[in-house]
Amino acid sequence: MSPASPDPSNRVARNMIEAVVEWWKEHPGAIAAALVGSYARDEARSDSDIDLVLLSENPDLLLEDTSWVRQFGSPSSVSREDWGDVTSVRVRYPDCEVEFGLAGAAWASDPADPGVGRVVRQGIRILHDPEGILGARVERILATPPEG
Repeated sequence: MSPASPDPSNRVARNMIEAVVEWWKEHPGAIAAALVGSYARDEARSDSDIDLVLLSENPDLLLEDTSWVRQFGSPSSVSREDWGDVTSVRVRYPDCEVEFGLAGAAWASDPADPGVGRVVRQGIRILHDPEGILGARVERILATPPEG
């Protein structure tokens, strides 16, 4: 049996994630970035979307003008989804789908939001967190037993 060839969707996803992180590191107001969901758990399938959480000093600016999504390819569609403390910009590119979850710093500090705990417990990989804000929140969540 020959070794399996690399899954091209994973290469596409890795390239997309790297491009977003490099852009985010230079973005004014960027606080932290994390990969969540199936890619963070290393369980992504060929049809999995890339779920990112981008914490910003002013996420509303990114939500008002979504032209920044074109930096990563030519989207076939762009839509918004409201998840409480996070508003997602879901973008379908030719080779992948990305959910950019945009939130303020409160997402990394608000202990009362059970949704954040679920997201963290279901898999998170911190990609950029120069002040350690998101890492500290993840540690607090994982140190606390889940409700219910």
